Amino acid sequence: MQRFNIANSKYQIGSISGLEYRQSKIDLNADSSQLMLQKQALTNAYILLNKLLNNDLTKENYLQDTLLLLPLFNYNQIIDSALLNNTSLLIYQKGIKLSELDVKNSLSQFFPTIDFATGYQFSNAKTPVAAFTQNMSHGFYWGLTARIPIFSRMENLRNNKIAKYQMQNAELQYKDVELNVLSALAELYNIYKNNHTLLDFETENVEITSETLDIALEKYRIGSLSGVEFREFQRSYIEAVKRLMNASYQAKVSEIGLQLLSGKLK
Repeated sequence: MQRFNIANSKYQIGSISGLEYRQSKIDLNADSSQLMLQKQALTNAYILLNKLLNNDLTKENYLQDTLLLLPLFNYNQIIDSALLNNTSLLIYQKGIKLSELDVKNSLSQFFPTIDFATGYQFSNAKTPVAAFTQNMSHGFYWGLTARIPIFSRMENLRNNKIAKYQMQNAELQYKDVELNVLSALAELYNIYKNNHTLLDFETENVEITSETLDIALEKYRIGSLSGVEFREFQRSYIEAVKRLMNASYQAKVSEIGLQLLSGKLK
């Protein structure tokens, strides 16, 4: 907008041609169109979010427009957290524990078992037509039952081997999932570090192009820089801002991915 205002003033006093004035208007309209498209995309994103949250569909501007990144994660801490809190690993650890209990249960079938029972019995029967009109008995009773697995030994051996194989299979499955999780963490952490480095670069680029654009604007104001040359400085600044926004987004995505894999996402 500043370029168009300056071009308009220069055109009114005849210091630039009508061609340069019209070109500044064309560039302003093009930038305005891009801004409208971005506002449209933002409104549509709010509508979709409100739909998912069951909010008022017209509600807007309740989210922060800045991505706040956490301090750079330590790789070893991420690995330790994943081994302790990763959901997939926890599920397979439960499977190993269950298979260990199955092995212990199969071993218990080789040993004798003893059942003990006790109780108290009371009975009182009256038969008027019999010789004895009343019969009553009462007292404690107890008993022991011993079972020795002699004939089922072969079946018990087979069940024990099956339980051991299942435990070994559960351990191998856990190792496979652990390897997949660790390899995914290693790849994602590498991307995460690179995204942080790129973010530093793009932040510096935006600062430099912003300062350069201010200088170019002053040169254009005093007439030492043409409109076409000034437009190139504008494009450099716009592209730098776009890259910065994309780098911020990618850094946040990789950060959330690490938190998810390591079980630290709350």
